[in-house]
Amino acid sequence: MKMKVRLLSVVLAVLLLFSAISFTVSAENKTVVSGTVYENYEERICVRGAEVESVNLMEINAWFELSDGTYEPWNALHDYPVAGNDVEWGFVSDDSGKVLEKDGKATLWISCADVRLEVEYTVLDNPVESFELDADFVFYENYQDVFFDPELGYYVYCYDFDMEDTVTVHFTDGTSTTDEAMFYFDDFGCNVELYDNQREKPWKAGEENYITARYMGHELKIPVEIIPVPVESIEVTKLPDKTEYEEGYYPLWQGMEVTLGLIDGSEVVATIDEDELEYDHYLSEYTYKVGEFELKLDFWDEYTVTCFDKEAVIEGLTFTEARPVADMEIKKISRTGVGTVVDIEYESGEKETLTFDVVDTWGEVHYGDDVDGRIRTDRGYLNYVVTTVIDEDGVFAGYELCISDFIAFAGEDKVIPETYVALYGDVNESGVVDIKDATLIQKHLAGIAELSGIALEAANVVTDRDVNIKDATAIQKWVAGLKVWAIISSPVSWD
Repeated sequence: MKMKVRLLSVVLAVLLLFSAISFTVSAENKTVVSGTVYENYEERICVRGAEVESVNLMEINAWFELSDGTYEPWNALHDYPVAGNDVEWGFVSDDSGKVLEKDGKATLWISCADVRLEVEYTVLDNPVESFELDADFVFYENYQDVFFDPELGYYVYCYDFDMEDTVTVHFTDGTSTTDEAMFYFDDFGCNVELYDNQREKPWKAGEENYITARYMGHELKIPVEIIPVPVESIEVTKLPDKTEYEEGYYPLWQGMEVTLGLIDGSEVVATIDEDELEYDHYLSEYTYKVGEFELKLDFWDEYTVTCFDKEAVIEGLTFTEARPVADMEIKKISRTGVGTVVDIEYESGEKETLTFDVVDTWGEVHYGDDVDGRIRTDRGYLNYVVTTVIDEDGVFAGYELCISDFIAFAGEDKVIPETYVALYGDVNESGVVDIKDATLIQKHLAGIAELSGIALEAANVVTDRDVNIKDATAIQKWVAGLKVWAIISSPVSWD
């Protein structure tokens, strides 16, 4: 199912709108008098029959000179007006739209007001004979992957490839290749583009709908299926096994029963098993899958369970006053693995030991970022936040752990070593940072040795763009006991 909302596209559109407004205002009463395209050192090439598809227009950077002597930049990625004028581009073509060639060259034109710029491309024979897609586009009617366009007066569906979708390309030399459609790029940096005609012909259930896929001058029409939402109602028919909690704890959902009423008159009964719940750190919700149905448990103003666009409030849970925490001590901590142990002492004299695995939100840890999640206990779920602590010299010193607003610190002696987490500066992955690591960086820079993967990441201790002599020098100073602003000995995540 295609259940992805392309929020990034919306954000970019808003940013581009504001860019357009700001440039239009600043260019008021100015005219475009000339322009320049910045050339790179590589020959520009395109493919015959797919000229526009086979060029990366984002590589075209132009500057337009205005009548007051100032300049405005332009790039296809940030396609905003220049001095109130739209910028257009295309290949020089005949009346039928065929790109014109001369001595194996084609010309791309860029036009703004009365200024026309030209860029020459070498035309190559198209290496692609045909392509195939193994992809299904199925949407639930007016649900989740759609937005209502008030100007059009109907819903428009958002779509993209799924991870399992594949593309097979057949080449003119008789060979073929199959790859993931979502991440496929050829030697020219081109991929399969998807287009639709929803704004001319809205997609509707029971009608013929399709998406057009284009790649290197070839087209495919892919059927789109719009199906009704199968769930008509949702009801909590049994509360969880545990219904009483202390303030500060979140409910356990074990044993809760949810009944779905389907449009065909049948019912689906789901009894939640805690071990099969999937927690989304970013959205702070749980997902429970029952066959083709997906339940979402969430808390905002109240606890709710939803399936598709149907929602039921979870009533009957009670909460008593929280036990104040007197002290918290971290025995062991692991930021990206198993085995964190924390002792908690309450003002009442009660003691509790929490043993849990810290799980990073995005599957990898970046230097300086917080990691947040939940601990499952018999009393319910507790939120936690783990934060990297860097000392005044810029060196990793340990972690801070916050549970229910109580913060404890754990130095390096409490941090559990992890096999897949190296240290910044430990370039040879020996487990310690020493002068050998600085020497290895120097060999890498001289071309005698080659660093890659986690070793290359560990070498970038100054955290600038590239590994360079500054990194080797920083390690030498650190080994000598000198103060240096670098992230030497802090964990490196590698996923």
